[in-house]
Amino acid sequence: MHSFRQELDRIINMYSEQLSSFLAVEKGTAKHRNPCAMFETATEDTIFSAIMKEGRNLCSLRNLVNDGLKNAISGIMPNACDLAGEEISLDMLSAAGSLKKLAELPSGSIQVMGAEKALFKHKREGSPSPKHGFIFKYPGISVIPRGKRGKVARFIASRLAIAFRADYFGRKIDTEQMKLEIKRRITQ
Repeated sequence: MHSFRQELDRIINMYSEQLSSFLAVEKGTAKHRNPCAMFETATEDTIFSAIMKEGRNLCSLRNLVNDGLKNAISGIMPNACDLAGEEISLDMLSAAGSLKKLAELPSGSIQVMGAEKALFKHKREGSPSPKHGFIFKYPGISVIPRGKRGKVARFIASRLAIAFRADYFGRKIDTEQMKLEIKRRITQ
């Protein structure tokens, strides 16, 4: 289902790119940053009106899928979702394949999950090793200086490993305390 959501995003982006380049040539309109906002633009032309309607339908479908996935993932992984959010939890679950596999991973693997290309490039060519993957989406980590992100990502990954294991075994843990610890690490 997660890959379906990603495919919908790709389709919407391609659809809007084709439409915006056509509209720019035909009508001299500017490009929108948000594809779904572009589909809300009113037009008098019946052809463009039909195209815009289909774009809105695609965006509605994507929102419906996103809401369904967020509700489902919150039920499956409540600790991880509370700690890192539905988006990161969903990305990691999708990459691992199952909650059992995710619970068995060491925190070092969790830290670089989502950065597989960079990891294999590091192993193959000796380029710098990746410090984070999906964890980069964690709130506040992008503002940390480059040289310190690895330590914070490692700390977040260790807390996520605990949350994944608790979710797998059906236990509730104190994620509020963990979030405070992570926030302290980010601000240091």
